[in-house]
Amino acid sequence: MPTEPPTSRIAVVDPSLFSLPYDLHLCGGLAQAGAETVLFGRAPRGGEDVSEKEFKFQPWFYSVSEKHRRKLPRRITNVLKGLEHALDMARFTRHIKEEKFTAVHFQWMAVPVIDRHVIKNLKTNGIPVVMTVHDTVPFNAAPSSRGQNVGWQSTLEHFDAIIVHTAMSKANLEQLGLRVPIHVIPHGLLRFGQPIQSPTSQRLRLLFFGAIKPYKGLDILLRAFKEANSCGDMELRIVGNCQEGPAATETLIRELELSSSVHFECRFFADEEVPAILSEADIVLFPYRRIDGSGALLTALAYGKPVIATDVGMFGELIADPSALVTPNSVEALAKRLRVLSQTPEELKKLQRIATETARRIPDWIAIGRETLKVYQTLR
Repeated sequence: MPTEPPTSRIAVVDPSLFSLPYDLHLCGGLAQAGAETVLFGRAPRGGEDVSEKEFKFQPWFYSVSEKHRRKLPRRITNVLKGLEHALDMARFTRHIKEEKFTAVHFQWMAVPVIDRHVIKNLKTNGIPVVMTVHDTVPFNAAPSSRGQNVGWQSTLEHFDAIIVHTAMSKANLEQLGLRVPIHVIPHGLLRFGQPIQSPTSQRLRLLFFGAIKPYKGLDILLRAFKEANSCGDMELRIVGNCQEGPAATETLIRELELSSSVHFECRFFADEEVPAILSEADIVLFPYRRIDGSGALLTALAYGKPVIATDVGMFGELIADPSALVTPNSVEALAKRLRVLSQTPEELKKLQRIATETARRIPDWIAIGRETLKVYQTLR
C-alpha cells in the first residue's frame, strides 16, 4: 500500500544524468511507494533507456550543448554547458514553484556556485531540498570540468538534508564539519533485463566493466592478472568507456604481454547489453583504489555474479566477507586470490554463496523509496 498521499510531488534532479540507472530505479521506488515523481535531466543519448513507467521523465537541461557536443571542442562545450545550466536552472526553479512540487531531490550538483542559488530560492518558498552525495570526494577527483568542484562543500551546507549510501560516507561528511542532517539509505540492486545463460568455458573468465577511470585500479588488475595467469587458465575481459582514451591501457597490455588473454573494449555499452556482458563472466573484479558507492557492484550482484573487490567504501561494508575482499593497492594480494580461485573450484562456489547472501540483504527499491520519502516528510 502507498505510504505517501498522492498529492506528494517529488522532483528528482540529475542535469547530466551522471547516475541514470540509479535515478531510474530510485524514481521507480518513490513512485511505487506512492509519490508522484518526475526525473529532470538532459535528453537521453543512444543506448540510454528512460522509458516512462511509474514516473515521468522530463528532458530539461542542455538542449544546445547536447546537440553540438560531438562537433565542438570539449572546452567550448563545457563553457556553453555552464551558460545553459544557469538559464535552465532558472526555468527549473520557476517550474518547481508553479507546479507546486513538495520536495526537490538533487542527485548531483553540476555547477555548485549556480546550484546554491537555486537551493536557497526553493527553500525560501518552503520547498525542502535534499541531496544524495554519491561521492564524498566529488566525482572521485575526476570531474569533467573545474566548475563541478568549485563551491561543492560550501553548497552542501544549504541543503535541508543529505543522503548517503554507507556509514563510511556519512563519517567522511561529518569530518568536513557539515551541520546538515545526514541519512544513510542503501543503494539498491540495478537490473537491466533478464539474465542470459552463457556456455561454460575451460578458462576462468574474469570481467572488469564500467567507466574506466584512474581510481578504479585497472593497472593494478592487469599486473595482478599477469602474475596469477602463469598457467594460462584465465582470461580477462575489460569493457567500458575510457575517460582518458585507450592508449595507456593498450600500452600496458602490450608491455605485460597480455594481448592473447586480455580482451579490451574501450567503448560505451548500452544498458541492454549488460545481461550479455555479465553472462560471459565467472567473476567480476573491482580493484578500486577508493570508492563510496558502486553501481557496477550492485549490477553484478543483481545478476548473481561472484565478485572480488578491494576492502574500501561500499565494498567492505556491503560484502563483509574476507573471502571476497583484498587489500587495496596491492598487486600481490589480488594475484594471490586469483591464483587460488583458478586452482580451487570450491573457492569459486564459496564466492557464489557470498554474492547470493549479499544480494539478499539489500532492500528492494520500494523499501528504499519509502525510506527516502520519510526524509522528505521530516522536512515539512
